[in-house]
Amino acid sequence: MGKNLIDNRYDLRDLLGSGGMAEVFLAHDEVLDRDIALKLLKDRYAEDEEFVERFRREARSAAALASAYIVPIFDRGETEDGTYYIAMEYVPGGTLKDRLKRTGASPLSTAAEVALQTAEALHAAHQRGVIHRDVKPDNILFADYEHDSEHVKVADFGIARATEATTISHPGDILGSVKYMSPEQAAGDQIGPASDLYSLGVVLYEMLTGTVPFAVDIPADISVRHAEEPPPYPSKVNPEVPKSMDAVVMKLLERDPDDRYGSAAELIEDLREIRDGLPSVTSSSDEATTAAMATPPAPTLTQSASDGIRPGRRRLPQFLIALVAFVVVLGIIGSFVLPNAATAGISEILKGVLGDLPDRTKQDDPPGPEEIRVPDVEGLTEQEARERLAEAGFKTEIRHRDSSEEGAGRVLDQSVSVREKVEEDSKILLTVGEGSQVARVPDLIGLSYPEAESKLEESGLLLGGVNEAPSNTVPAGMITKQDPPPRTRLDANAYVYLTTSVGPPERSSAGRG
Repeated sequence: MGKNLIDNRYDLRDLLGSGGMAEVFLAHDEVLDRDIALKLLKDRYAEDEEFVERFRREARSAAALASAYIVPIFDRGETEDGTYYIAMEYVPGGTLKDRLKRTGASPLSTAAEVALQTAEALHAAHQRGVIHRDVKPDNILFADYEHDSEHVKVADFGIARATEATTISHPGDILGSVKYMSPEQAAGDQIGPASDLYSLGVVLYEMLTGTVPFAVDIPADISVRHAEEPPPYPSKVNPEVPKSMDAVVMKLLERDPDDRYGSAAELIEDLREIRDGLPSVTSSSDEATTAAMATPPAPTLTQSASDGIRPGRRRLPQFLIALVAFVVVLGIIGSFVLPNAATAGISEILKGVLGDLPDRTKQDDPPGPEEIRVPDVEGLTEQEARERLAEAGFKTEIRHRDSSEEGAGRVLDQSVSVREKVEEDSKILLTVGEGSQVARVPDLIGLSYPEAESKLEESGLLLGGVNEAPSNTVPAGMITKQDPPPRTRLDANAYVYLTTSVGPPERSSAGRG
């Protein structure tokens, strides 16, 4: 590519990638003399004023993020010919998408490490009120530093939000990451940190199995697939996946945001525990050979305590070595005369000189974590299952699934089969039935009366009554309160009570006086 300066500063070199809304180039910053990644918005977005303004705001928010796991934004601007750009750090290691295409499923240790670092990036963003909205392998980049090849950085924080405001009709651009979308995002509902965590769950699932949980093409299919049945456990596809990782992934992929992790911080804690418990994995026989060559040889008996031998083992003085040799020679000579006496004598003399030698046959390896047989809790109520697993020494995670009325509230499946042994304090994921007659109360506050009534009807609930109350903040005719609150589980055809605003309170004549 010939010399092509953007804003009289950035010299475009090579095209790194092209997405729905922008193209990314390797460029050289002529002012600071460094390589950068330059994202140029496509013309059709640059022509939409609403989108451009939203894009500016989101770029400012993303530029304020600081984390070792987030690709930093250096600059943003507009050229004289109306081209909008963002200058970012150039991360040379390629994307996770490229690696998955090349290698398929990742080693367990790599999957855990990449997911952990991505969760760290999300945690830093969520604390600043920034939701990514487009977590996918394309946006997870390998830094490929010389001594930290598994270091990843997440790109495009907050940028995806700008697409929600555009009026341009290019759904293929905006919804190009549908396989990684949370059900609430696909349905156009309000999203939050839990939506990013769901997308990370899809990415982690793909790293563990080589495939996404639901290979859908349009957003509406996400909720349909979830309603039909949950995705198979990763261990069903890849038997090497431990049950603890199964529990983490399936909790991330819960259809209801309230059933997922409460925060990225909680997820980080579980991922770190799993990562630390996994054996390190080398990617080639060369690396294994290198690691073996770097391993120090086992210590010999003559090493001192400072060389790695247990305290109390000492180097024998020279005179004692000579004495032991003398005793052995006497024993050999005496064995021809008094065999039994000579043997006993040598043993007693050696004990006197060296002390009691340890009996290696009695030394046991240090005990590993105790493994316990998992009890059968299928068919029990959720509370009964929790109590039985707790008594046996296990933690419990719960996910819900549509079921028949007979299965409602009861355990339909458990992540670890009966009679299988796992370590004490492991998490057991239980799938609990949720009968078709169970409804979730929608969020009605801020809606008009007709809108609220329509929402209740769609949810299978009934309007129980409406009170009127003055409000200085809510316009007349809008819902100000509801009972029960949003997301409460109720039986179908249960009643929900509303309070509507009648506008600001009128001052009485007594009050005026």
